[in-house]
Amino acid sequence: MKKHHSLSLLLPLLVLPCTADLFPNGNFENGGTSWEEVAGDGTFLFNYPATGGNPPAGGYGVIDHRAADGGFGIWVANGGTPLTLASLNLTADTTYRFTQDMRILFGPNIGGFKIDFTNAGANAGSTGDLYPTLLGDGTTWETYTFEIKIPAGVDGFKAVPLWGPDSSVAFDNIGFDPTPVLPPVEPPVIEPGSAPQFVTGTLVTWVPTNADRLHQPQSSQNGTTWTNLGPAFPGTDTTTILDPGSAPFHRVQAKDPAGDQALINGDFEIVDPGNANCAESWSCLSTSGQFPTRITTDSYSGTASIRLAVQNNAGGSSNQAEIQQNLGAAGGFVTPGETYTFSFWAKQISSGVSYVQNYRLQWFDGSGAPINGADVGFNSFSGGTGTWAEVSSGAIVAPPQAAGAFIQIFGATGVGQGVDAKGEVLIDNVSLSIGGATAPTVLATTTQPGIGVIQLTKSGLTYKAQQSDDLQIFDDLSGTFTGNGQVIGAGIPDGGPSHFFRILEIAE
Repeated sequence: MKKHHSLSLLLPLLVLPCTADLFPNGNFENGGTSWEEVAGDGTFLFNYPATGGNPPAGGYGVIDHRAADGGFGIWVANGGTPLTLASLNLTADTTYRFTQDMRILFGPNIGGFKIDFTNAGANAGSTGDLYPTLLGDGTTWETYTFEIKIPAGVDGFKAVPLWGPDSSVAFDNIGFDPTPVLPPVEPPVIEPGSAPQFVTGTLVTWVPTNADRLHQPQSSQNGTTWTNLGPAFPGTDTTTILDPGSAPFHRVQAKDPAGDQALINGDFEIVDPGNANCAESWSCLSTSGQFPTRITTDSYSGTASIRLAVQNNAGGSSNQAEIQQNLGAAGGFVTPGETYTFSFWAKQISSGVSYVQNYRLQWFDGSGAPINGADVGFNSFSGGTGTWAEVSSGAIVAPPQAAGAFIQIFGATGVGQGVDAKGEVLIDNVSLSIGGATAPTVLATTTQPGIGVIQLTKSGLTYKAQQSDDLQIFDDLSGTFTGNGQVIGAGIPDGGPSHFFRILEIAE
């Protein structure tokens, strides 16, 4: 697959958002000036150290709730007076990134942020409380980003930093990026069996540091919700991939590879011969007749996933859909005392009132009975909103008498909520594997415009990406890697002479 450069297809460099415009005294260099302090039903302290803030300046603010007695504590920017869109050069019906630097001084929880919208000074809706995913252990200064669309028909808003429950949290540099967030460019759709496609995109490069770990490139539209870019790459041979989308944020997670797999048919690729709507070795159950369904129209990898979908009728009776695997009955086994990771991938389609999702793992002894006190869960979970996201238990040690395990994943509605009580989630790649439980390390990336090829991989097959100037000598663009049913891209910096690209299936 060859690309000529005579058409001048150079792309602008994708960079992180520019330095934020600050709200009045957003860096706390004047103590608490311009910040209205509001607290309710709990013990909250507000203080303003003059040194120790996140650069470039020294001041910062603190909301202290180490008393752990409930309630809420917030600041409201501009002394509580709404900020007008006109004064900030912002536009309604447009998405912007709001940012604030935070670090935990005491306790387990980082702070949050919300926007209360106004029209002529009157309330016109709110984002609700937004709490981000903790970066690292939370004790170092980090910039947290909140991507928010300002609705049509409003002319201002109140910017509201939120307390960290049961914690003391430091805040600094609270503001916004005035550059509108453009809708993402969707990558080309590649149908199974189709030929590789030439694309322009973003070349993402990282420096792997451990040959024994897997390196998973990821992209994000907001710096908070991350999506995998193809499969993970083992070792240090692969250092660059091509992202055919337009995400402004990229990173690479370095993680331990999973060991032996205990679950059977965790990717649901084998259909149950006695029930075409379920997967072999799994039970698809419902207390209300809304059974899980094996589908082949959407999956994280391979061709199949399980759909859990429940909805109440106008009468408000509750509903449940659940999948189960009894590992011993399915032919799997576990090793006593071994450390396991239980994980799966979930894609959230909807989540209405009273709807809950949970997973559970129970250890069974050699006679098939539960081992009391050794189970995990029930644990609530949420899938990615319109995208696949991983749910993981972290490290779990099988008790000394363990011989098997019992897995449950379900969605359920409550009683009496009517037709608004509903929920739907897709499940794929359920795994109970040895190892892989060490927390991933996040590696920084660099980006530049790139050209290359994308191809839909097949689960379990081995691949290698290459490029050539003359179709005679091909140079490796990657080491070998295992496909997972997702699209992979490989390429080089845009510019220069013509090139040929290919992604090879490598025979093992």
